[in-house]
Amino acid sequence: MPSPTRIASYHGQLLHIMFETSTDLTRFLPAGLVPVDPHRAFVKAERLKIRSPDADQNPSAFTHYQQICVTTLAAAPGYGPRHRNILMWEDRHWAIGSTMGGAKRYGSIEMTQVYETERTRADADEPIPFSVDVQTNGFALMHFAGVLDGKQRVQVPPYGGFYVGGEPGADLQTLTLDFSRLSRPLHGAGE
Repeated sequence: MPSPTRIASYHGQLLHIMFETSTDLTRFLPAGLVPVDPHRAFVKAERLKIRSPDADQNPSAFTHYQQICVTTLAAAPGYGPRHRNILMWEDRHWAIGSTMGGAKRYGSIEMTQVYETERTRADADEPIPFSVDVQTNGFALMHFAGVLDGKQRVQVPPYGGFYVGGEPGADLQTLTLDFSRLSRPLHGAGE
């Protein structure tokens, strides 16, 4: 049974890139977790700021970061669906050293910034180009290119928390966000 933990609040932009795979994602989950759908996953492209009484005292270099996660929805007995990050790339070295470090790697992340002017254009049926690139040591690890056009094609997964740990020697934990304020939804498609 996972132990519950609450973590600091997050503010920022979050992009979900939904996909299906022929790979059975069960093999990437520790004992005690079961995927909601073993062949559905998503990439989370996040530009975040951590907020808490402790974090608010830190310089911005230690509270702002980008991360790209390959994620699936999973459940444990007695707990509902939560995110389980299978692999994560962080653009800040301090983020890799956190207690959730099992799946984290360093990566140089480039992600299109979305401002209110882009949202206004998308609301007026003018598609906005959007891209995400992850590299490390000059090698491309992931590239996504698409458009934000305001057309919802899939259901966005809930973001009430996630599971961490569960590997040998690490207890499985449920992490619940104290609060999250992410940008209002803006839908699109790409590859």
